[in-house]
Amino acid sequence: MKKMQTAIVICVLSLGLALSGNAKASFMEVPQGGRMGPGFHHRGEGMDFLERYMQENLMVQVLSEVTGQPAETIRQKIEERNIPAVFDEYKIDQDVFRKAMRAKTTSMIKKLTEDGFITAEQQKEIFERMEAREQRRELMDRLIQKGIKDGTITREQAQMLMPRPR
Repeated sequence: MKKMQTAIVICVLSLGLALSGNAKASFMEVPQGGRMGPGFHHRGEGMDFLERYMQENLMVQVLSEVTGQPAETIRQKIEERNIPAVFDEYKIDQDVFRKAMRAKTTSMIKKLTEDGFITAEQQKEIFERMEAREQRRELMDRLIQKGIKDGTITREQAQMLMPRPR
């Protein structure tokens, strides 16, 4: 059960990373011909850190809201242990967390559109990709659970099918 919870948390985080990556990718395309200029991007520089910090902070905010604990307490517990331990300690339901993350992410994307950082077309594409990823996750969860139930796969094999942390 703990492995499944970990896998679900990883799926949620992957969704957030994909979401922020999609917004960044459309903004940071390398120009045709691969020359330096607007859109040229070195891996490991500012945008990567921005993406990582936004994802971490969003997760801490949501966990803080779900648990009723101060954000700094949640951040400290994650640093001391890990995310699954925080989920276990506060008995956080993954569906509640996932829905809260989605609501917060949707709100953030709408704000970015209102502020002109992304276009309405980019917002639509991001939402479409979020929905497709959510549908894929739900389908994989159902297939994995069915496989475990009917003995087609073991729990260890199910873990292999779940997305890996980045």
